[in-house]
Amino acid sequence: MNQPQQPEAIYTVGLDPERPRHLLVEVQWHVQGAETRFRLPQWRPGRYEQSLFVRNLVALKAQNENGEPLTVIKTEASEWLVYHSGSTTLRLSYRYFANQPDAGACWADPEWMYVNPVHCLMYREDSMGQPCRLHVRTEGMSTSAGPIIIATSLHGQADQGYTARDYHELVDSPWMASAQLQRLDWVSEGVSFVLWMHGVPAPDEAMQAQICRQWEAMAKVQIQTLGRFPQDEFHFILVGLPYAFYHGVEHRRCTVLALGPASEIWTHLYRELLGVASHELFHAWNVKSFRPKGMESYRYEGWMYSDLGYVYEGFTTYYGDLFLVRSGCLLPDEYLEEVNAYLLRHSENYGRYNHGLRESSIDTWVDGYSQSQSAPHRRVSIYAEGMLQALHLDLVIRSSTMNNESPASLDDLIRYLWKRFEQSPETPGYTQETLTLWLQENVSVPSTYKNWGDYFRIHYEQPNSIEESLRSILPQFGCRLTTTPNEDRIKHLLGLQMKWNQAEPRVEHCVPGSPAALAGLGPDDRWLSWEIQTDSSDQSPAALNPSSDADFLRKALTPADSLRVRWITALGHERQGVLRTHSTLRYYHHHKIELDLQAGPNELRARKQWLGIA
Repeated sequence: MNQPQQPEAIYTVGLDPERPRHLLVEVQWHVQGAETRFRLPQWRPGRYEQSLFVRNLVALKAQNENGEPLTVIKTEASEWLVYHSGSTTLRLSYRYFANQPDAGACWADPEWMYVNPVHCLMYREDSMGQPCRLHVRTEGMSTSAGPIIIATSLHGQADQGYTARDYHELVDSPWMASAQLQRLDWVSEGVSFVLWMHGVPAPDEAMQAQICRQWEAMAKVQIQTLGRFPQDEFHFILVGLPYAFYHGVEHRRCTVLALGPASEIWTHLYRELLGVASHELFHAWNVKSFRPKGMESYRYEGWMYSDLGYVYEGFTTYYGDLFLVRSGCLLPDEYLEEVNAYLLRHSENYGRYNHGLRESSIDTWVDGYSQSQSAPHRRVSIYAEGMLQALHLDLVIRSSTMNNESPASLDDLIRYLWKRFEQSPETPGYTQETLTLWLQENVSVPSTYKNWGDYFRIHYEQPNSIEESLRSILPQFGCRLTTTPNEDRIKHLLGLQMKWNQAEPRVEHCVPGSPAALAGLGPDDRWLSWEIQTDSSDQSPAALNPSSDADFLRKALTPADSLRVRWITALGHERQGVLRTHSTLRYYHHHKIELDLQAGPNELRARKQWLGIA
């Protein structure tokens, strides 16, 4: 009888008893020959930026099967070479600093251990396709609240270990261990779902019933739209944090959601929780199943560029909220509130005049997600801008085919990408040409564009301001886009974004060419004082105290006024200048999509079909 295949790699992870907030990691490989190269990932799928997890690695050691030390040489930032001539087993041990309690990293203390294994588990390029086994050590963890429970989507049991078919599955399967875990289960369209909870108040019976009802409905409409769920089960792993926080990370068989403050998760934050849960669930198809060309198999040692971030993040952001209204979890006006939040991000980011979505997708690897250390207004968000462009594309497809015998929508394009992968997982990933060809074959191009290639060039490749395109098409769907001046007069008249929650207000950024920029203000300049100078009065008020009169200034400034400001630059130099409002130019307008209460029957019908409501 054939013996079962031995795991190529055995990983053991637990608390380091000697160092707080450290994991103790052990790796065992079968080896041949004289040497082995191994690596630690430099980024994690779902976060398209260079991360260098090696900064948290401490005290790497290697031994053979007899416990004899082996020579380890570091060859690159996250690569090592070990010499083991004559050995059959290589055993690594190291500490990993786990001090980041969010949805994407690692945390270790006696009350709660959370591990996203792509951060801390080594790999060999020559054996990534071989089976793996994971042992989670819970020694040193507090059992005052009961026995330790492990939440994971991996198959197996705590006492025998968990198995993964390869390294990719292993590091795509985070786990959480605690005696304080809570659990809810439900089934949707034949698929088993689990909600694990840590750090959140226990939901009462009514809340539990609401969660199961709404999350089942959310999953049901997604599965029905795509036709089949990619997995037989799915785990939502929820972390409640004591401070304001919002983050979600997709995985093939699970997602980790981190929100705070935890005390508000079942009240004020519940809609946000629904939104991020729906977003991450849709990722089970979009990017965890079908992916762009070049991303079919993850490479962890370097950057994996893609110019299609607007699909795997922008389309997902669009559908995350759309599925909530289709499942009855959101009312149409509530859904539009979510859309308008992205419109606000759009209107306050002048990067839309610099970079298109294609370039911004690649540039997540340049300046990450916050852009706090980059030039202001350098690029757009593949999430916010991608969501708005997905909305527009969906409405364009619907508008162009609404009189056809079989009307189409963006749903059909997404189903095509999924079926293409489902029928042949080895099919090369999609490209922008894949999308263009499908549209050419199924949808007539609007008359305002030469062809679908022209549409993508305008909306995705070059800088694009989407509001006018939305304003033109929304009336066909019983909605309208309105534009109003920003209530903050400093932003609206001076093109100036401030950080007011400081003892001394600081400049966040200025719109290029705005009165604030022309006066010489720049990021992190600290305001000392200001005074309004008006052309409509002979009397100018005395200098105002910035800490107490910010609200007054934001409301009192008029187009006839100028503002004299004293400030200190980032180098400590005191400056002063006058910000003179422009006669016609205004900044940071508020755009808002509203339901048109006067919409006719055809428009109402189109709106209901779009939103999937009766």
